Amino acid sequence: MLGSPWQSKQVAPVRPIEVTVCKLVASPQDFDGKLVRFKANFESDGIERSFLLDETCQGGILPYVPSGTPGEGAFNDAMYTGHPGTLDKTITATFTGVFHYVANPELCNYMSKEMCRRTITVTRIRDLILVMKQKR
Repeated sequence: MLGSPWQSKQVAPVRPIEVTVCKLVASPQDFDGKLVRFKANFESDGIERSFLLDETCQGGILPYVPSGTPGEGAFNDAMYTGHPGTLDKTITATFTGVFHYVANPELCNYMSKEMCRRTITVTRIRDLILVMKQKR
């Protein structure tokens, strides 16, 4: 039997581009809509502001972690260990996801226009490290 012209073809899985937060911040337009992977520090006030940062450069990336994302459970457990957010802890992980760059900052009306321009829809979180800060 001949195959249908609409028969699905096997497609090789897309490999994420290995990159750094600093590279994404410096050249966001080069990675818009692409699957990327990078290591980052997660910073959050525990209420509404959360960012992925690299201490070696300025700027960061706003993460969106959909429910059911692999690694989400461990990530949420880490974020809510102690006080919500990262005031009392450091969270580092490797994040994979689709990077988005908003060229028009006027679409960002609820926070820092520069930060909201760089976002990632996270598809996987791995290699999570949680370190509690020493109380003074």
